[in-house]
Amino acid sequence: MIKTDIRQGYRTGSVYSSLLPVLCLCAALIALGRYVPYRSVNFIIGLAGLPVAVMGNRQPVSGRFYVPALLLLSLACLFPGNFLLYGGLCVLLVFFSEQLHGRLPFIALAMIGFMSPAAQYVATLFSFPLRLQLTKACGIAMSHAGMNVSVAGSLIIMNGREYSVDPACMGLKMVLTSLMCGMLLIAVLQYRYSRRLRVPWVMVVLCTVFLLNMVANMLRIATLVYFDIATGSILHEVTGLIYLAVYVLLPTAVLTGWLVRRYGHVQPEAKTNAMSGMGIAAQMLLPVLLLVASLRLPQADKGASVSLPEVKGYVAGSMVNGVCTYTSADALVYIKRTNGLLGAEHNPAMCWTGTGYRFAVVDEVVMGGIPVYTARLVKDASVLYTAWWYTNGRKYTTSQLQWRRDRLLGGHKYSIINVTASSQAMLEYKLKEIVRDGVFAAAL
Repeated sequence: MIKTDIRQGYRTGSVYSSLLPVLCLCAALIALGRYVPYRSVNFIIGLAGLPVAVMGNRQPVSGRFYVPALLLLSLACLFPGNFLLYGGLCVLLVFFSEQLHGRLPFIALAMIGFMSPAAQYVATLFSFPLRLQLTKACGIAMSHAGMNVSVAGSLIIMNGREYSVDPACMGLKMVLTSLMCGMLLIAVLQYRYSRRLRVPWVMVVLCTVFLLNMVANMLRIATLVYFDIATGSILHEVTGLIYLAVYVLLPTAVLTGWLVRRYGHVQPEAKTNAMSGMGIAAQMLLPVLLLVASLRLPQADKGASVSLPEVKGYVAGSMVNGVCTYTSADALVYIKRTNGLLGAEHNPAMCWTGTGYRFAVVDEVVMGGIPVYTARLVKDASVLYTAWWYTNGRKYTTSQLQWRRDRLLGGHKYSIINVTASSQAMLEYKLKEIVRDGVFAAAL
C-alpha cells in the first residue's frame, strides 16, 4: 500500500468516506438500547471531559487498537451479549479516532472505561463489603472519640437510635463520580499548563481521589449520625456534596496542579501522519463485524421456555432472563447461574432496587452454617427480609473473588441463591433447611 497523509487518504476513499461505519454504529446503538448509560452522571461527565482530554494531542496516528477491536467484535459475533458488543464498539471508535487524530492519551482511555456500564456494575457489586467496612471504621472512630456508639452491619446505633448506611447513600454513589471528576481535573490542568502527566502519576492522582473519598465518607457518616440528619432530607444530600467538594475535589485540584507543573512533560510534535500498515479492506472488516454482532444480539435475549426441576415444598415458576423462580407459602427463592469469570450477574442489590425496594441494614453474617449477605427490603410500609450467597452445591461464599477463582481453577459453575421471607425468624429457618437438606441441589 502506498503510504500517504492519513487525512488525504480518508478523503480519497477510506472507510470514513463510506456510510457503512455510520450505519453500523447506529445499528449497534439501537441494539444496545438502554444498556448505554446515557443518563448516568459519570457518562455525562465523561462526554464533557473527553474533548478536553484530547485537546492539544500531538501523538502520531496509530493502529494499535485494530487487533483488540477485531478480537472483541469477533467474540461479540460468536457470543452475543451487551458487554462484548459495547466493549467492541468503544474500542472500534478509539481505533478510528487514533487513525485520524493520533494516539489518545491515557486519561481519555481511562474516561471511556469509567463511562461504561461495567464500571458502574463493579462499583455496585463491591459496594456491600465496602459499606460494611466503612460503617465499622466509622463506629470505631466515634467510640474512640467518647461517643456511645455500636455497629451492626451497615447499622450505626447511637444513644438507642439507629442510623442505616444504605446502598443509596450519596457518598458511596459518588465514588465513581469523584474518580471521573479527578480525571476531568487532570485533563483541564494538563491543557492549561500544556503539559501531560505520565501514567504512573495519573494513577497516583486516582488512588488519592479514592482514598480521600473513603475519608470523606467516614466524616460524612459521622456528621449525619452526630447531628441526627435524616435520610432523604435536603440537608442529607447537601452534606454529601459539601464533603465531596471540600475533602475530595479541592485537595485533588491542588495536588494535580502541583504534579502537572512539577512532573508534567511537554508533548513533542508528531513526526509523521502516515497511515499504519493495514489497508482499507482490513479496516472495513471492523464495521462489518460490528453490524453482524448487533444483528445477533437480539437472539441472545430470546430465551426458550425451560421446564425447571421440581423441588419438594416449592412451586417451580418461570425462567426469565436466566433467573429461576421458586415459591412456597412462606418464602420466595431466586436462583441465577453466574455467567463465567468475567460475566455480569443478577445481583439482588440491583434486581430488588429495580422493583422499587430499598435496601436497609445490610450485613454479612453466618446463617445456617454458611456466610451470607442479609438485608431488609423496605417499600412504603412493606418490609421483607432477604439473604443471598454464591454456591456450586459444594462450596458457599459471599466473595466475588473466591467464586471466580474457583471457576478459573476448573470448579463447578456457581449460582446465586436469593431467599426472601416476611420475617427474620422465617428467613433463618428456610435458609437452614435449604443448606441442611440441599433443597435446590437439582436446580444448580
